Amino acid sequence: MSDTREIQSYSARVRWSRLLDEVGAGTSYVISKRNRPVAALVPIEQWRQVTAGDDTPEARELAMLVEQLKERNAEAEAALDRAFDEIAKTRQYLAEARAERNRQQAENAASAADAGDTHVR
Repeated sequence: MSDTREIQSYSARVRWSRLLDEVGAGTSYVISKRNRPVAALVPIEQWRQVTAGDDTPEARELAMLVEQLKERNAEAEAALDRAFDEIAKTRQYLAEARAERNRQQAENAASAADAGDTHVR
């Protein structure tokens, strides 16, 4: 198969005309959005082979690329889910720590006020 490159969606949009020229010359692109592969831009003949069900080495390689993209996407989603879970746990911990700190500050202020009241009397 031809050369396959990865490009972010913004860069693809900015370079769209040049990208089409390169794809016409045989280069394939994996287009990612926020570092997640979302699409493949391939020469038309490769696309026709895949959609026609041709069992050519190029079609098999393109199908393998699609499967790899699906796996990478699933792995990235799982990693993001784990990261968001950790963020939620950290936020909860911080909220509890802030509440405890505020409670202690209120107790200390009340104790200091009580201590000041006893000296004045």
